[in-house]
Amino acid sequence: MLANYLRSETKNLDLLIDYADRLGNGAVFKRLGFLLERNAPDQRATIEKCAQRLTQGNARLDPKLAAERLVSRWRLWVPENWLKEAA
Repeated sequence: MLANYLRSETKNLDLLIDYADRLGNGAVFKRLGFLLERNAPDQRATIEKCAQRLTQGNARLDPKLAAERLVSRWRLWVPENWLKEAA
């Protein structure tokens, strides 16, 4: 879904950050920053906005998946195969 949004002519990453701010959930920025860094590394400004909003503690990329590896930059537990795919 994020990949399609990033290719969309109507994408508005500032609005996406605004919506994430409204949710008041720090895990949103951990997940979004990680996914942007992985799938859209050219979106440096938005990635930095996510990094500036990191909260304490660690979250899971997907709470329903086993997550063996901690990506400390994002304070995010991710499944091992996600890291292998990114390499």
